[in-house]
Amino acid sequence: MKIKYLGLICLGLGLFLFTVSVVLAGPPDAPPGQESSVCVECHSEETPGIVDQFRQSKKWEAGLDCSTCHGEEHTSADDVDQATLPTPDTCNRCHPDRVEQYQAGKHSLAWAAMDAIPMLHAQPIGIRSEQKGCGGCHKIGLKTGEDVGEYGYGLGACDSCHTRHTFSTAEARRPEACSTCHMGFDHPQWEMYTSSKHGVIYQVEGDTWDWDAKLGEGATYRAPTCQVCHMPEGDHAVLTSWGFLGLRVEEPDEEWAATRATILKAVGALDAEGNPGALFQGVADLQLARLTMDDWQAARDEMLGICGQCHSGSFAQANLEAGDGLLQEADEVLAHSIEIIKDLYQDGVLPEQAGYPSSPYPFILAFYDAPTSIEQDLYLSWLEYRQRAFQGAFHNSPDYMHWYGWAPLKETDRRIEDEAARLRLEAVTAEALPAVSTEMEDKLTQMESNLANLSDEVSGLTGSVQQLQGDVAALSDLDESVQQLQGEVSGLSTLMEQSADANIQIIALAALGLGLVALIVGLLAWRRRAS
Repeated sequence: MKIKYLGLICLGLGLFLFTVSVVLAGPPDAPPGQESSVCVECHSEETPGIVDQFRQSKKWEAGLDCSTCHGEEHTSADDVDQATLPTPDTCNRCHPDRVEQYQAGKHSLAWAAMDAIPMLHAQPIGIRSEQKGCGGCHKIGLKTGEDVGEYGYGLGACDSCHTRHTFSTAEARRPEACSTCHMGFDHPQWEMYTSSKHGVIYQVEGDTWDWDAKLGEGATYRAPTCQVCHMPEGDHAVLTSWGFLGLRVEEPDEEWAATRATILKAVGALDAEGNPGALFQGVADLQLARLTMDDWQAARDEMLGICGQCHSGSFAQANLEAGDGLLQEADEVLAHSIEIIKDLYQDGVLPEQAGYPSSPYPFILAFYDAPTSIEQDLYLSWLEYRQRAFQGAFHNSPDYMHWYGWAPLKETDRRIEDEAARLRLEAVTAEALPAVSTEMEDKLTQMESNLANLSDEVSGLTGSVQQLQGDVAALSDLDESVQQLQGEVSGLSTLMEQSADANIQIIALAALGLGLVALIVGLLAWRRRAS
């Protein structure tokens, strides 16, 4: 019994001591400074969603506060404009290696590449600077000068993939992180990837993969994602051998070099004679084309190494070379279309365009602001169909490569040929029109003279007709006289017939009289003899 009571006493004392220790200890330690942060207290009311997201981030776990990225100048509703919007330099404080990689890759050049397109500056501001068009994706690039103030909400760049305010690396490792920008008209890599076998495997199994594992350090995917191929081991220096435009300046294949030169002239990188043109340095600085075979081969070798993690070296080599072959074929079709339009400019069929850097070559960077309908077709061939043909080949989406790229590329080349023939016919017709017009004027003058002569002749004929009408009237009177004469002749004929009948009667009477006389004479003669 004593032991029982002693046990209860010990249990009660233990519970008492545990409760006291919990009360004295207070709540679990929070990252330093956060619970007392003016930012968190205020924004928990003003923008609770942002605070909730931030509390889910590793930055919160690491003890960072809002002011770490946004500065300490903004402390109330009265000084909101003092809050600093982060830039890659902000991220560089904690992630210098990743920012250095980013600056070496093409994503850091995205804003400058967009800004270098001449036609962009004629578009509504929402397309460029308000995240409603090109700028919404190209904001991932570095901005300097006036662009910093003009595009304040898009300075972060890193949050294009690590979206605020969780800044999740797991999110950025998934291919969907790329789909906002790498989709659609001129770069539908998302559509190509998801329709490829790589993408199908991801869609079937991706939810079972460990997205928290770092690339190259435990991430075991059965099929590659965008990041596996283009950001190996998390390297942010995104760069491919062919680049976005599928161009390189140095080309050992002479036939392909000639084809490529035509395209580079239409881009403005080469002038009409094939020398470095007005936009050559821009193309080089923005890495829109590989300048040397060494640059191209370095990126190709890196990709072969990535493919070799799952495929044999020979298979990977053959697959990538097949993509090269498709690109060369697409270049030939595009160059053919370019040359057709160049000849139209050269022959004066199309009016010269003052802003074209490599005239008489068309300027395909005019995009949808191209001044003629035939160049609108060329813009589609260049930026949509050729892009889809070679990108579809390298992303292993056969149907996309063929029916969304190669087929319409060929179809449009045929349409450009027909349109050029029509334009030439119109030009010939317009050129011949003045001579034809003069000839027609001469013929018209001759016809007017002939009409005047004919009018005179008609006037003469009118007099003759009037005379004939008089003659006809006279003939009509004569006809009446003839009819009257005929009546009279008919009367005479009747009289003559009556007269003839009377004469016959007279003759008969005369004959009768003569007969009677003869009879009397005979009787007298007979009596004499008888007596």
